[in-house]
Amino acid sequence: MTATIRRADAGDIPYLAHVFMEAWGGLCEALYEDVIPNRPTNQIIEHLLSRGNATTCVKNCWVAELEDKIAGGVHTFPADDEADDPPDPLVPKERLGILEPFFRLHVEGSYYIASLTVFPEFRGRGLGRLLMAEVEADARVRKFGQASLTVFAENKGALTLYEDLGYREIARQPAVPHPRLIYDGDIVAMTKEL
Repeated sequence: MTATIRRADAGDIPYLAHVFMEAWGGLCEALYEDVIPNRPTNQIIEHLLSRGNATTCVKNCWVAELEDKIAGGVHTFPADDEADDPPDPLVPKERLGILEPFFRLHVEGSYYIASLTVFPEFRGRGLGRLLMAEVEADARVRKFGQASLTVFAENKGALTLYEDLGYREIARQPAVPHPRLIYDGDIVAMTKEL
């Protein structure tokens, strides 16, 4: 069966919340868990995708469909747009330190791939590559000469995919330790000329 890659819409927000949570390796939980009592973290994450004036907005996402189901997604935007993001009122200030390594790995002028996930039951079918190809094509149309991303060094599957697609490490920073993070160690910044 052929996969379809398309721009995400508001109906995809619950699926994209799971994309964010899987791709970010515990960062969502570290930032948002219990900020609204009795509300699951994935439902709290959905607000990120509904903020039309922020880079996390659903308009910056693509989804892969296979077998009439959402199989995964990718979130991407011009890296420099992040500077104009409004603060998120849900995140307590004391939790923001966990993001510092990512800010230090910012690649100015690039098209930033913030998250990519293919859900476990759909892996091994090339959907990650299809999503990345769509994003890179969009970046070229928008006249970006470089794509960038960050990945935990311990996430070997993702790291291998990005290396196979031509992304190369340019810098790394140690992750801020947190009990909700799936990975510790370093966060790697990677770029690819388009």
